[in-house]
Amino acid sequence: MNLIDLETAVSHIHQSCADEEIKPFFFVVGAGISLPSIPLASQIVDACKNVAAKWKRDDEPELQNASDSYSHWFQLAYPQRVQRQKYLRNLIEDKAISAANLRLAHLLLDKQITNLVVTPNFDDLLARSLNLFGASYVICDHPQTAERIDPERNDLQIVHVHGTYQFYDCCNLAGEIQERSKNPSADSYTMRALLDNILLRRSPLVIGYSGWEGDVIMAALKRRLSRGALPNNLYWFCYRREHIAAFPNWLTDHPNVCFVGPVEKSHEHVQTEETNEPRPTALTSRTPKKAIEESNKNLVSGTSVEITLSAQEILDSLVRSFGLEAPLLTRDPLKFFAQYLRKSLPQVRDQDDLYAIGSVIDRVGRAAEHEREIIEGQAQIETLLEPFRDALRRSKYREAVQIIYKLDTKVLNDRQRCDLISSLWDAALALNDSPDDVIDACEQILLLGEILTQPIPKSSVHTIANALFKKAYILQKMERWEEAIIAWDQLIIKYSEFPAITLQEKVATALLKKGWIFHELKHHEEAIKMYKQIVEKYSDSPETVLHVRVANALLFEAQSLYELERYDEILPALEQSIGKYSDSPETDIQEQVALAMRCKGYLLIELERQAEAITAFDEAIKKFIEFSATELKEQVAGALVEKGSTLFELEFFEEGIAAYDQVIEKYSDSAESALQEQVAKALIFKGASLEALEEQEEATAIYNQVIERFSNSPEPALKEQVRQARLNTEKISEL
Repeated sequence: MNLIDLETAVSHIHQSCADEEIKPFFFVVGAGISLPSIPLASQIVDACKNVAAKWKRDDEPELQNASDSYSHWFQLAYPQRVQRQKYLRNLIEDKAISAANLRLAHLLLDKQITNLVVTPNFDDLLARSLNLFGASYVICDHPQTAERIDPERNDLQIVHVHGTYQFYDCCNLAGEIQERSKNPSADSYTMRALLDNILLRRSPLVIGYSGWEGDVIMAALKRRLSRGALPNNLYWFCYRREHIAAFPNWLTDHPNVCFVGPVEKSHEHVQTEETNEPRPTALTSRTPKKAIEESNKNLVSGTSVEITLSAQEILDSLVRSFGLEAPLLTRDPLKFFAQYLRKSLPQVRDQDDLYAIGSVIDRVGRAAEHEREIIEGQAQIETLLEPFRDALRRSKYREAVQIIYKLDTKVLNDRQRCDLISSLWDAALALNDSPDDVIDACEQILLLGEILTQPIPKSSVHTIANALFKKAYILQKMERWEEAIIAWDQLIIKYSEFPAITLQEKVATALLKKGWIFHELKHHEEAIKMYKQIVEKYSDSPETVLHVRVANALLFEAQSLYELERYDEILPALEQSIGKYSDSPETDIQEQVALAMRCKGYLLIELERQAEAITAFDEAIKKFIEFSATELKEQVAGALVEKGSTLFELEFFEEGIAAYDQVIEKYSDSAESALQEQVAKALIFKGASLEALEEQEEATAIYNQVIERFSNSPEPALKEQVRQARLNTEKISEL
């Protein structure tokens, strides 16, 4: 499998486009490009489940793959075709154009990369983006219109392989999707034939598309890749690296397919020291401290739970690499509209100009001249801002922030300052790979906030709070502890009395993160004070998000007490969390309850009360084993593995194997990497148990399962389990 980073992929693509006389690529874009305006398939499934439940239709699908699950629940919720059409129209019509669709349209304007887009999406956001920029295009949204598309022409062309929401000719259910991939009949030119034709000479750049098996796009790719080498590599951009594991072997093993995944930044990554000693019986997370750290990675020490690569980030990088200028609409809107009107009425004669459009064009032209005069008479303030705006349009976010550094923002009015605050926040989010640049953008937002007159618009209040939170978060992630504490204190002081729940959640999180810094500095008493503030301030709040922070605080308090070896106080803290929130219907809170139960088990192991620990793990397993939320599945799998490990230490090897088998049987088919890690651990420990029972041949077979199943995984935790399996098989072979 070829796995490369975004910078390398963009460099490859740019070089190919510079060398080729004909366009070497086309875009394949999926639902990820229309977020957040249009929900993902998984979000639609959740909504359909609720509708189906209302009508007492709750049959689970026979198959659990994403395509069949989507088809099952969509048809169960809306059994009539006209109902499905109405649902899609309400979901899509008049929704805001996403930033990624605007960026894609920007790339298509000068056709340097390609002039062709293939999409399974039903929405019209890309077409509307091209309309906004004044571009003409050809669209195909049904097999009967496939002949409109000619890959050899230079026109902009969009292919909706499953149709669009405007007509329910679009295919949406599993059978309809598969129908599109069938062989063409003698008298028709189908989507299948069209895609085969496109793939003869062009390679896809895949963005925001999950690749459902049986889909017409995946079927076409499989046919093309089975015929041999592509003229140029296929680049498949993945939102998460773990998604790669779900793709079929014919895709991942092909030498011309390059997967482009998010890269773990050096300031986020902690390298685990390798050892060549087999460790079949040891679990590295068997203390309350380790358990809380691993289960709350998004809260402790500023570490993010997941590293992602968004569609906008990919397209921003392409815009920068190809040096595209901003669209004319944004550079000179009146000139743009004048040109647009002239193109709409070429060589119109006076006697044919029934609506006097010629005079409208003249008026727009005069307005453009008048605007230039106004700008010259306004001390060029707007002119000073235009380089900043132009840099944003060209995805030059770092350049945009530096421009603001040189600008005297005191000459701006409040409207201009608020616009700058909003735009700088967009830049801060886009600069997420460069912490120092993000801090610079956030500091500029905070400086602008200080000179705003009262009352500050609500949107700006929240953006300023976000910037302060982001600054503190990054400082903590970079282990600049003193600066981070100052920033968290600023946020706590500034927003403690604001009634908005989103701001109160930031205050609670700031207290939690400040407590964690004290923990890192070994100031555990100070950390406990922070956690107690959260419990005292928010325990009686009716808001779920604040209850989650209270549950977090109780767990972190238990961890600090553990560090101080005040074991007699830990169990009450854990029991308080379990007792207070055990009946909550909220998944986020239930996850904290499950974690508290597991931590109780870990503590009892520390106190050498293994039988009680097994009971604690059993309580967590029994309470949550039927829950479908991924977070709770992870807690159940972890509790089963810990139960098995405790039984191993008590030399109840067969009982331990029964616990491991539950993990293997229940979660082997799960796509989530965290669950796959627990499956790999269960297999490793099952193998160790078989070794203890002197069943070396069976143990070796189990270790080989780990190697076979996970050796191609890009996940570090799974690579470690594969390494451990190999060490263990080598140890057995030496006996």
